[in-house]
Amino acid sequence: MGDDYTIEDLYLALRESVKLQSHYASLLNTYDGGHRVGFSSPEAWINRLKEIGTLKQDSKKRDDDGVSQHSPNPSPNSEELKGNHD
Repeated sequence: MGDDYTIEDLYLALRESVKLQSHYASLLNTYDGGHRVGFSSPEAWINRLKEIGTLKQDSKKRDDDGVSQHSPNPSPNSEELKGNHD
């Protein structure tokens, strides 16, 4: 990465990113009547990524080097990001 970030730094960055995502989801829904999902917290976002398979349900497991034992699935498509799964 080049810079040394603490877990706290990364969590704060994720929390701020989730706030922006929720704000833009709301703005776009108001603009076009969509049904985009805004997330209330980083945990809610992580749980959603687990639901759609981007993260494994058991994503806390690490190997001896501290590296995740799995590779995430491809990014969700636009319909998954909108939350249209009815």
